[in-house]
Amino acid sequence: MLGRNLHDARALTQQIQRQKKYAFDLEKDITWETRIDANRFLVPLDDGAILFPTASQEQRLAISQMFGLVINATVAEMEAVMDRLRDLALERHLRRYPVNPEMRELGELFFAEEAKHAKVFFRYIDRFCEDLGIDRDTMNTLLPKTFDSHFLTALLKNARDGGQAFWWTVAVVEEVSLQFYRQLLPHREQTEPLFFEIHHL
Repeated sequence: MLGRNLHDARALTQQIQRQKKYAFDLEKDITWETRIDANRFLVPLDDGAILFPTASQEQRLAISQMFGLVINATVAEMEAVMDRLRDLALERHLRRYPVNPEMRELGELFFAEEAKHAKVFFRYIDRFCEDLGIDRDTMNTLLPKTFDSHFLTALLKNARDGGQAFWWTVAVVEEVSLQFYRQLLPHREQTEPLFFEIHHL
C-alpha cells in the first residue's frame, strides 16, 4: 500500500505514527533483570533428533542454546551492519531523488529500529554469557561475524555500483526472523523466557 503513496504526506505520516506506536523501548519493555534459565532450550529441536540421534538430553540442551546464540548473533550482525551502508543505501538516493520529508523520517526510523534490534540481540548474548559464566571473548570466536567479511565487502561494492543487494538482504533477514518466531511460538513454554521475549518483540 505504502509503495503507491511515496509522495502522499498523509499516508507517510500514518505509517510513521504506526511505527512509533508499535515500537518497543529497549530498557522499559524487556525484563532484563530476569536471570537466564540455563535449563531451558533456545531453539526447539525435533523430537526424533534427526541431526543428533545419539545426543543426550544435556547435549541437546547445549546444541539448542548454541543454535539460539548463533541465530541472535547472525541477526544482530546483519542489523548492526546496516548503519555502515546507510549513506549508500539511503542518503545517496534521497539526495538524488528528493521526496517528502516524511519519507526521510521513515528512513531514519528504519535505521534506528534496526540498530536497536542489534543491541537487543547482542545484549542477550552478553547476559547469557554473564549468567552462565561463559567468557564472552571465547563465545565471540564461535559466533558469526559480518564486519570485515567478504560478504560486507560485496554488499558495499554492489551498493556503490548502484545495486540493490543491501535491500534484498534486509528483506531476507526480516523474513527469516519472522519465520523463526513462528516456529518458536508453539514451544513458548519450553523456551528460555528472555530469549522468547526478545524474539516476540
